[in-house]
Amino acid sequence: MANIIAFVRDSLTNMVASLGTNRDKAAANVYSMPMLTDEELLNAYRGAWLPKKIVDIPAFDSIRAWRDWQAKKPQIEAIEAEEKRLNVMGKLLETRIKARLWG
Repeated sequence: MANIIAFVRDSLTNMVASLGTNRDKAAANVYSMPMLTDEELLNAYRGAWLPKKIVDIPAFDSIRAWRDWQAKKPQIEAIEAEEKRLNVMGKLLETRIKARLWG
């Protein structure tokens, strides 16, 4: 009689799926963060449009406005010419993209 009373309780129990028993498959479920390797990140970036947009758009938006110089016009022109010669904006965009992609 004690086994029958112990068996009947007020909880969800499914003997076929072992829910609510000591062999409950759901009791072992945990949430974990999937860790991607560098190769998987690169493949996602190169192979699908959405990961590429997720990486590229914020990187581009961060340098889109660029900067305003506070100096005399000849000095500003000299600085901007040197920046253009060295491709500072392009290199900065490349580093921002790599930083977002690789972390």
